[in-house]
Amino acid sequence: MSSAVLSAPRIIDTDHERLGTWMHEHGAARWRQGATCIGLERHGQLVASAMFDYYNGASIFAHIAVTGRLSHEWLHRICHYPFVQLQCQVVIGLVSSTNLAAQRFDEHFGFKKQVTIPGADPDGDTLIYTLQKADCRFLTRRD
Repeated sequence: MSSAVLSAPRIIDTDHERLGTWMHEHGAARWRQGATCIGLERHGQLVASAMFDYYNGASIFAHIAVTGRLSHEWLHRICHYPFVQLQCQVVIGLVSSTNLAAQRFDEHFGFKKQVTIPGADPDGDTLIYTLQKADCRFLTRRD
């Protein structure tokens, strides 16, 4: 078997509790019963996970933790789930004002900061970011 086959990234979308627990261990939200997670594994190790919860028919909250290189397939999958499968128009993210890496990630991804809630985070303020379906550049696959 070639090393390319062994090192191919693998998307995981069935073990929600495991993915959510991994996210919490890496500084993201705590997994909640009923949340949907989509993870990315490289060389048998999780490197990213997105958790979706609080779906209301028009929007959903997303929480993302990343420790390694992402794949376009995973980026497409985490956008396809809320915008195509659930037909959301908006994805909402909550970020701590002290988490500069998460703010940079969200802004690079296309999220826009909408509001700051003073004192709503244990370490400072909570920033609310949104991504509109029309602004999501990862809905088209680039495999």
